[in-house]
Amino acid sequence: MLLKPASGRLNFFFGKNAWILLQPDSGSTDPSHMLALRNACRHWGSRLAFPPEINVANFEEGQDATAYWTRQFPGLALLHYRKQQILIRDLAATYDPEKATQLLCRKLKLPLQGWGYLVWIGEGTTCYSLSIPSKPVTADWQGWISAFYNSENWTPGHAESMEISEDPLAEAYRQYESSHEIPADFAPLLRFLVMNDRRSALLSLLRDAESKPVEMRVNFYRSRLEFPDLSKEVRMPPLSFALYNLYLQHEDGFRNKDRFALKQLAGDFYRRLRSTDAGRAGADAMDACFDVRDDAPFRDAIYKANRAIELVLGKNAFSHWYTVRGERGGKRKIALPRHLVVGD
Repeated sequence: MLLKPASGRLNFFFGKNAWILLQPDSGSTDPSHMLALRNACRHWGSRLAFPPEINVANFEEGQDATAYWTRQFPGLALLHYRKQQILIRDLAATYDPEKATQLLCRKLKLPLQGWGYLVWIGEGTTCYSLSIPSKPVTADWQGWISAFYNSENWTPGHAESMEISEDPLAEAYRQYESSHEIPADFAPLLRFLVMNDRRSALLSLLRDAESKPVEMRVNFYRSRLEFPDLSKEVRMPPLSFALYNLYLQHEDGFRNKDRFALKQLAGDFYRRLRSTDAGRAGADAMDACFDVRDDAPFRDAIYKANRAIELVLGKNAFSHWYTVRGERGGKRKIALPRHLVVGD
């Protein structure tokens, strides 16, 4: 049997050179078959991305489980500990292998018939699937995968691994998953399934949690923003921190072209962070931000402030409360209600 072209709608999700096995009747999965299939994929430098190997410990109550899921869903960290446990149990209860398979088959436009499908995910939108009418023997997996890699449908360029995510927490995810023997494929898959279930109570609660800001403490001594409820902190370069505080002081915001009247205040903030003998470099950097001929240094400093916040809190609806935002040429401001801002 040969793999035939299929829809590439899920390529962005699984990455390049990955295999997925779809069985409408997930209860018939044989461990020996799964081991043979995983070994066949590994032999050719690829991986079996679905079904995932699930570590049940991450659905149990305990600090490790909570730490893992709050990394995957940052909004959980905003909830009371007891609510976190309820949602983690809900997560376990709503993950259904059969439902997941049906969803993926619909996305790939594969009819729910026969024993199942073996699907290869390539680069771009390249995708091939093999329809398996009845239960195969263990040796078939190695034969089918070897035949594919020896066919004209395969070129060595496809051997590249998955692209590295730009998510600043990606490396932290990988380290945690490795130390706790958690398959890296499972977390993004679960997010995908939850996002595609419009009735998911979990998704609704996470969205609600991420929409509510928490207290932020401004620490001038260490040039950082602190979030006690999240056990997180944001460190900024002194210049960016000083200019960020201009926006905290002006709740209604201001336009870039109106910043010149605030230069003295910005200097006062900066001197709280830098000693008076810092030299001309610090003064020159501040002067450049208030040059009437060029607002690029000012914009760059604010960009660094926003970037520092998003690296810690993520680029999402929750971090929007804390970043400087506004239309180009118009007023820009920090939306966070000021009763949640605590000074040092």
